[in-house]
Amino acid sequence: MQTANHHEPSARIALKGMDLLESQVVPGAFLAVLDEIMDWLNDIQNDSPHTMWMRGAAGAGKSAIARTIAQMCEDAGRLSSSFFFSRTASDIQRSDEKHLVATLAHQMTEHIPETRYYISEAMANSKFIFDFALDRQIDKLIVIPLLRLSDTSSSPIRPKIIIIDGLDECRNNDAQGVIVKGLVAALAQMQHNLPHKLLIASRPEQNILSAFGDSKVAPFVRRLSLDDIWNPDDDIRTFLVDSFADIRQTHPLKRYIPLDWPAPRDIEKLVAKSSGQFIYAATVSKYIKSNERHPVECLQIVINLVKDPENRPYAELDALYAHIFAQAKEPELALCILRIHLMESVKPHVELPFNEICFIESLLGLGEGKLELTLSDLLSIVEVEVSEIKFLHASLPDFLLDETRAGRFYANGDKTCVHLLVCSLRQN
Repeated sequence: MQTANHHEPSARIALKGMDLLESQVVPGAFLAVLDEIMDWLNDIQNDSPHTMWMRGAAGAGKSAIARTIAQMCEDAGRLSSSFFFSRTASDIQRSDEKHLVATLAHQMTEHIPETRYYISEAMANSKFIFDFALDRQIDKLIVIPLLRLSDTSSSPIRPKIIIIDGLDECRNNDAQGVIVKGLVAALAQMQHNLPHKLLIASRPEQNILSAFGDSKVAPFVRRLSLDDIWNPDDDIRTFLVDSFADIRQTHPLKRYIPLDWPAPRDIEKLVAKSSGQFIYAATVSKYIKSNERHPVECLQIVINLVKDPENRPYAELDALYAHIFAQAKEPELALCILRIHLMESVKPHVELPFNEICFIESLLGLGEGKLELTLSDLLSIVEVEVSEIKFLHASLPDFLLDETRAGRFYANGDKTCVHLLVCSLRQN
């Protein structure tokens, strides 16, 4: 068993010049998760699953962890190839599955030079290979070259790793399942002299859940959920304390910042608002440390002591929420459901079971299961439990109830009333 200290140097790779939300993990964070992944990678037992699915809510730190693992494995000569999907990146190719296999194959020739001959041969024999279906591309450019190379290898080696991050960011939803099934099946053939393991990171979107639940896939997969068992609050608290210390030491207005700023209670408020999601803490830190504003005033804005009419403290977080709602098949109905759910906190004096699924379904005249189906596109930020709805982010209600932040996704009470009236008329 490897210790957390073994991973700490790699986890401390500098973040300079990189956007925090696109970087590796912050120093000292997620060490237990990094240990878990590296222990799985180093496990060469035959019954060890060759695929790990790291799932978590939006902003939980999946990409930062995946990037750190990629860097650690590259440093150790263990990285075979990687692909980081992103719908928000300036490079549109990062959201298109058509570039996945070409990227993986190219990187494989760099990290495993011996594959270059076999991959080049496959491309020469099939000039239109990138027009093939994804599963055939995987077979011809990844599986067959590695199998042919393994035939020439005399002794087993430590497993190498293929990393796919942000699978839910792939624009073609159908391709997401094909990628999971194709790569899992492919790696099942490579566990002898040239073993490979596969790490896939994504939000728990419905079609990805279905792909990993397939009877031909599930036996080969180990699931790693980024939930409260990893105690993310401690990591977030450490990150915030370090960030504020850096602001006190380096900000142009540092001489006006008290040495005991911020108060411990303010840090705890930020930890609570983060709900275990690093993206909230990262967004807040980036806003407060801006050289164009006074950090003390920015913190007051963040904890809702004063308003900022000119700047948007949560611009990146709002963009993430807006993106998730934009992908929903029925965003208006989803917002109506969530608005009713929010009534419990907005109208606490009204004694109605606004949080209960059966009550909301009855109120809206929805058939059995319709509510759960409508919210299935929002699983990275909303959880539908047995009888209730649960927000995975404490900051989500703030977004939905603030028109300046939510824009067209504002949980407008008037729209909800109209929707309820229409539903009532239909029922009558």
